[in-house]
Amino acid sequence: MLELTEEALRRLGDYDLASDPFEPPEIDVYSEEDLPKLVFMDGFQALAQIDTLVRNALSARRRRTSYFVVSGQSGTGRSAAAKFILNSYMRIWREVEGNGEAPLLIPKLPENHFGEYQVMKSWMSMLRVDPAKNEIAINKEVNAAFQGAIRDADENTYIADYGEQARAWAKELRGLGAAYAVCLEEVAEQKLLGPVKSIFDEVGTVCVITTNGKVVAENGWTRIDLSTLSGIEISDFIWDYWAKHTEKALPFNRAVVDGAFAKRTHPVRKIRTLMSAVLRHKLVLAPDTDWDAKQFQYALSVAEAGVTPVAP
Repeated sequence: MLELTEEALRRLGDYDLASDPFEPPEIDVYSEEDLPKLVFMDGFQALAQIDTLVRNALSARRRRTSYFVVSGQSGTGRSAAAKFILNSYMRIWREVEGNGEAPLLIPKLPENHFGEYQVMKSWMSMLRVDPAKNEIAINKEVNAAFQGAIRDADENTYIADYGEQARAWAKELRGLGAAYAVCLEEVAEQKLLGPVKSIFDEVGTVCVITTNGKVVAENGWTRIDLSTLSGIEISDFIWDYWAKHTEKALPFNRAVVDGAFAKRTHPVRKIRTLMSAVLRHKLVLAPDTDWDAKQFQYALSVAEAGVTPVAP
């Protein structure tokens, strides 16, 4: 992909942009970094209801846990959707607690763990050490009880044992002005949903699972299905996404873009990758040219081939 020259960056400034808006970001679900701006198309439309679901759960007399399965193929935005849900919970929980700086712990499960018992044992182990990493001083007796449960529980007792500790840990953290949430990425085992729901049901948090479609939402889980976009959906996404970053017009003819993507199907990340390359092509090599269908199609094919374009 072309690097943006100083002149290209200047021209981006003419659109009130400081950087290439289409360049796909690397999303860290477990950080507090802001999400890129989302376009609420396809399964992302369901995210518009997340605030309501989380707020209702946290305002209930007995706080409930909200459960979500985010499903879709690679590149459809699973990590972005998961982070949106977790950010929603963090924001609303802080409102409820009246503490805008309260820490939210989201332990990251180490890779290559299989079987629901091993997955939950590893995740609970990460939860136990996360407060210390964030300089949160847990009561020694509470910590010892958690450590003992992780050590002593087996495949027959872990759900009840971990559930007791999950509730105690949440209570301890609340007393210290903190909380935790659950996120398990790339889950391939349906059997994991039951233990997760049983362990965290009375904690009053949010649990998010991402999957490539192998896991089906069960009773009590909200499913968010993300799919690829096709034809006019792609053009709609491009225009809506650009409009979220600037009020200036996109420097391409809408009919030309419609035609170029008319018979294509891509996940969102692929669309952004292609448009990032096409936009850079135009800004660097042909900034003053109004592209016709042939020129845009050429730039698109070059982008898809992953080769560096050259000036005509």
